[in-house]
Amino acid sequence: MASAQTGPAPSGAKPFLTVDGKLPLVIGHRGVPGLVPEETEASYELAADLGTDSLEEDLHLTKDCVLVARHNPWLGDNTNVAEVAKTNAEVAKRKRTTPGVPVKVKWAQTPTSGPAEYPSDLVDPADPKSVLKALIVDGDDHTNDWSITDFTMAELRQWIAGTTYDAANERPKLF
Repeated sequence: MASAQTGPAPSGAKPFLTVDGKLPLVIGHRGVPGLVPEETEASYELAADLGTDSLEEDLHLTKDCVLVARHNPWLGDNTNVAEVAKTNAEVAKRKRTTPGVPVKVKWAQTPTSGPAEYPSDLVDPADPKSVLKALIVDGDDHTNDWSITDFTMAELRQWIAGTTYDAANERPKLF
């Protein structure tokens, strides 16, 4: 088992406290992605072993409502979906090619209030299912990518291969 500390705390070390004098709540975001690949069982177990109070996971639903732990709902960043689409028409046709539409904000604009509009995946306000045509995530338009929600778990397992994000080159060598 890896450990963030190599030994006991130094003599006289004081715990880090919040502004109200309490111990902080430690949340393992995607486990401990700085030490092992994120969103993996190993990452969650290491976070628990290190005394994390809580885990925060990125979960997405497949088309058949199976939860998948994956940072992004789009698949083009670290899977073979684009390669598969070249020879699999079913995968190719699920590519989200409709761009999001700009929506004007409804609050008064000031120099510090943010943008006057933002992208939305509600392509047709009269059709709630139109959100399944575009791929907008946290204000970023991912047109020309594939969404995990467009595949069943069986299809993902059968057709799509990929990796979990692993910042191995940024990981400390000693821990």
